[in-house]
Amino acid sequence: MSQQPPQLKDWTSGASEFWALDPTLRHRDTQYPVISFDSEIQNPRVLVLCLSQYGAWESSNIHTIDTLSDHLKEPRSTSRNRTIYVVEGLTPKVVEILRSHFSIEPSFFMRHERPVVYTSKHNRFHDTVRLPSQLDLEDNFQIKYYEMLHLSQQPTSFYMHCARTARHIGITRLSGKYQHTAIARRKCSFWSQRCSGDAWNAIILCDPPIERVWIGAPEDRVEMKSVSTEPFQGGYPSFIKNSAMSTKPTQGPPRTSMFDDLAFYFKHHSDLLHDADDPQTASYFMRKIAASHYMQVVAYTASILSNRHWSLSRRDSLKELERFTEIEKEWSDLQGLHRRCCEYIEDTEAALLNLGIPMSRPERSLRMWDDDADFQYIYMRFNDCKARTEVMINSITGLASMSGTRQALIEAQRSLRATKGGRTLSFIGLLFIPLAYVAGIFSMPGTFAPGSSDFGKYWEVAAPLALGIFLLATLLELGYDDAAKWSPSTFAENSGYNRMRGGGGSQELGRTSIGKTNGTV
Repeated sequence: MSQQPPQLKDWTSGASEFWALDPTLRHRDTQYPVISFDSEIQNPRVLVLCLSQYGAWESSNIHTIDTLSDHLKEPRSTSRNRTIYVVEGLTPKVVEILRSHFSIEPSFFMRHERPVVYTSKHNRFHDTVRLPSQLDLEDNFQIKYYEMLHLSQQPTSFYMHCARTARHIGITRLSGKYQHTAIARRKCSFWSQRCSGDAWNAIILCDPPIERVWIGAPEDRVEMKSVSTEPFQGGYPSFIKNSAMSTKPTQGPPRTSMFDDLAFYFKHHSDLLHDADDPQTASYFMRKIAASHYMQVVAYTASILSNRHWSLSRRDSLKELERFTEIEKEWSDLQGLHRRCCEYIEDTEAALLNLGIPMSRPERSLRMWDDDADFQYIYMRFNDCKARTEVMINSITGLASMSGTRQALIEAQRSLRATKGGRTLSFIGLLFIPLAYVAGIFSMPGTFAPGSSDFGKYWEVAAPLALGIFLLATLLELGYDDAAKWSPSTFAENSGYNRMRGGGGSQELGRTSIGKTNGTV
């Protein structure tokens, strides 16, 4: 793999003055992005919009990072400018241009860049959430969300990452088979700055669509593949009410990426943004798109749980699930689903904190422009899915116990049959060994041969001997206890010898006790 070219400087080199405030700024993540920096997959897309009370219009001929750099260098009046910069794909050059012009803290870009969720390694930096009291709710925030995709090829491994952002792509396994459905981790970040008068600037960073993926663990990256994706089940429903589209064509967003969807909503529905004086208005469509993607994940997770729950219900027998290998796969898949639910809840909690939304149930009175209820409802549903997953795990654990008990019973029955078979063989051996022994004794030729005058003496000796050995073996079996140990006391107890003696003694003891009692009275 080719390394980063010299003209693209590591943006952390200019952030040394912030190292004491945030140690994670010392290094870029070692996982992001270990790819070739060719223009085919590393060229960001740019959209510049100007917002007013009557809608938004696009600044023409600004679609690349180079044209954006030239645009920012031009002197222009800022008295009434309300400009939105939408950038897809984060590169060192993007960071350098935006930081130098808008004086943005590097931690804003660092938090958007980090692909690692959890790590215990010293030289890795995960996506640490700041203290809620430190969040700049009015200036910048970040939303982690998930995008559901349908892969053209069936995955062969759980380990899959986007080659451009290094973000993880979750693969689902149902009934032991990898599904074509993928759940890709995504991020969108918002930054705003008020200027003189009513002017303001806003920046939206979003992830590019997935075109190439790494197959294998993050530290291995066995193989890079080009993939073809499409929105799962056609994508999320549009959040624009039909009444708002009465005078517009009934068309929806392309649902190919956050960038394309933002471009669609700003171009066709920006007149629905009421408060153009507030820079937070520029983040409305971004928040709604992220919440819509979350709703798809909620519905998909709930459907998986319902299908798994159905497989355990309305059954006369669970024999097809009682094989330990099947139970182990089911238990492992449910553990993975439970882990995902926990991650969904954590990311939703982070979104609630970043947006300043209380973690409570949504109110009954809902408004179209109030997205507090959206994330509150998503948070509530993910907690419900987590609780259902825990119930399913307990059910699978109980099924494993039932399967273990049934397996032990089957093994006990097999052992009993084997014991009975061995007893039968022993009986046959006890029957024929004396006969063979006697036959050997009388094997000498002469009058004892079959058909001779003394052949009857063979039976006169062999039959009583065989019966005697059989009775002796039966009596010896009475001496074994439950631990398969032979002892005279056990033999005496099982043969009834002690009871025979103890019966007479107890009668004498009874008579003696009665006599003593009568004498005492």
